[in-house]
Amino acid sequence: MTKTVLNACSNFYPYAFGGTEVYVEAYCTFLKEKDIEPIVICAVPEQAFEDHQTIYEDNFLIACKYLYQNITVLGLKLKHITTELIYAKYDEKLQQSYGQFIDTQAKLKGLSTLHIHSFTATIGQNLFSQIKAQNKGAKIITSYHTPISCPKNTLMLGKSLKECSITPNLRDCTNCIITTQTKIPVLVAKTAQKFNLKYYKLPAILKQKYLVNLELNAFNHLKEITQEWWCYSEGIREILKINDIPNDKIKFVRHGISEIFFNLEIQKRKDKTIYLFSGRLTRIKGVTTLFKAWQSLPELPGRELWLTATDTAVDDEEISALVQKTKIRGDIKFLGNKTQNELATLYAQAHFVIIPSECFEIGPLVFHEAVLNECNVIASNIGGCKELAQHYHENAITFKAGDVKELAQKILSSKYNGKSALSQNFSTHFKTISDENISR
Repeated sequence: MTKTVLNACSNFYPYAFGGTEVYVEAYCTFLKEKDIEPIVICAVPEQAFEDHQTIYEDNFLIACKYLYQNITVLGLKLKHITTELIYAKYDEKLQQSYGQFIDTQAKLKGLSTLHIHSFTATIGQNLFSQIKAQNKGAKIITSYHTPISCPKNTLMLGKSLKECSITPNLRDCTNCIITTQTKIPVLVAKTAQKFNLKYYKLPAILKQKYLVNLELNAFNHLKEITQEWWCYSEGIREILKINDIPNDKIKFVRHGISEIFFNLEIQKRKDKTIYLFSGRLTRIKGVTTLFKAWQSLPELPGRELWLTATDTAVDDEEISALVQKTKIRGDIKFLGNKTQNELATLYAQAHFVIIPSECFEIGPLVFHEAVLNECNVIASNIGGCKELAQHYHENAITFKAGDVKELAQKILSSKYNGKSALSQNFSTHFKTISDENISR
């Protein structure tokens, strides 16, 4: 009988584009080459139900099914998501809905593996418990792609841009979120926590202690059911250990990258020096720091900043204002969202890639992709960026995360060396990390 691996992720193509989607698609390709059937189950937007046939619906849950690159994808959408559900990743009222949905899908029974790539309201405890109940012998693997052990989802300490190294606990994690938020005075928020408020209509910040407790309990549940953890950096291996996950349950292998990025014809621009940013225009990706640093520099005809993003539909007011300021300059180019193939052609032309992240990056794919194709990297000095800058030390420099002046100075003083560094492809990565004899 053909083995089947269910990959549970928060989103998937064609409705989302990001590092986890790239990884899961590559993993599915690897599984198919091994004659193992991959299935993806993920949350989908309303558009998916206009594009594809609904296969299940009740008062709480609706599901569709489609093929993407010959991968079966089961798309789920909850009709109502509460604040409590976002933190707890579980609601007793949803158990029957998830169970009934799984009953309608023959391929969700007899699974060899449940591979968890995300932990959210839709792709959370309700789904995992029902899959586990109907697949008694299935192995459960969790990949640590995003900061799922941190209630603030950044692995950063308070308002600082310093890595958090404490064992998550109710008091410290609650205080961390309260001191970071800006919606109400910190003293008011702290006083509210003394009453352990739970009323569903209250703003989240007033009942943060209750919500953080739900989040911590949810991750503890994930730890209980996970038999094997995959991680992609030394830093995250240490985070898992801090969370009391035994070393013999952890597999660490650095990321692989798509074959698309190998053997490119490198044609670096000779008329100008190109600095490339590839990512979302969000604060945690450090774009406010990047924009401010670049706009502090004189505009020169031989230097350009390229961004694989659009200059519209930015939700953050400060980022939106900074984007508008860029339009008076001629050295900032918004190239729009790019496919992997299109991104490869940009690496072939760019001299530098800037990764100014202000969160704990797990082990960014863009770093591996860039150095392979003779791009030097300028990265923030935290998390996976700091670790990879040390790993690829001949191809990367760092700056203090969030420091506008230091980033500007590093851009001004940057000297392109044209060196390439060896990265591994996805096939090698998956062969190594999925091998039961891997050195732990």
